[in-house]
Amino acid sequence: MGRYPGKRMTAKKIGAIIDKLPHDTYVEPMVGMGTVFFKTKPVKTEILNDLDCGVIRTMKKEACRKKDQTDCNRLKKAKITCGQDYKKIMRKYDSKKTITYLDPPNERTRCDYKHCDITTKEMTKVMKKAKGTVLMSNTPLNRKEICGGKIKCRTIPFKYWGEPRKDLLAIKK
Repeated sequence: MGRYPGKRMTAKKIGAIIDKLPHDTYVEPMVGMGTVFFKTKPVKTEILNDLDCGVIRTMKKEACRKKDQTDCNRLKKAKITCGQDYKKIMRKYDSKKTITYLDPPNERTRCDYKHCDITTKEMTKVMKKAKGTVLMSNTPLNRKEICGGKIKCRTIPFKYWGEPRKDLLAIKK
C-alpha cells in the first residue's frame, strides 16, 4: 500500500531530521500509512489523522499484524483521529514545542484520496502561520512556490526502481 512513490524511500532520512529538532508533540494530519511517523522516535504527545478513515484502519491493522509489536504499541499511545481537515488538526495542536509533518497526496492522485481542494499554495500559507516547526514533503517542481523567507528547503535524493529521484522537504521553524 502507499502512494507513488510513497515515503518508503525517504522516511528514514526525514525521521532523522525530525528527531534532531526539539519538540514534545508530533502531529501528522495526513498520516497515510504512517511511514515517516514510524521512523521517528516516540515523544510525549503524538497526534495522527487522515481524511480517509479507511487508510487509518489499514495503517492500524498493518502495524498490529507484525510479529514485532513496537509500532502497534506506539499507535495505542497516540491520539488517532480520521475525517478531520488537516488545518483543523494543526490549529488544535500547534505550539512552539510542536512539530507537524505534512505529506500531501501526490498532485496526480490527490482526488483519489479525497484531497481535491488542497493546493501547495494553501499549505505553504498554513505552514507560515504555524507557531511550531512544520515540515512538508513535496515535489521539487514546486520549489519556487514553497521555498524562501521563513521556509527553508532541502532536496532528499532516493532511488525508485533504480532510477534517481528527488523529494523536496520544506522546513519552517
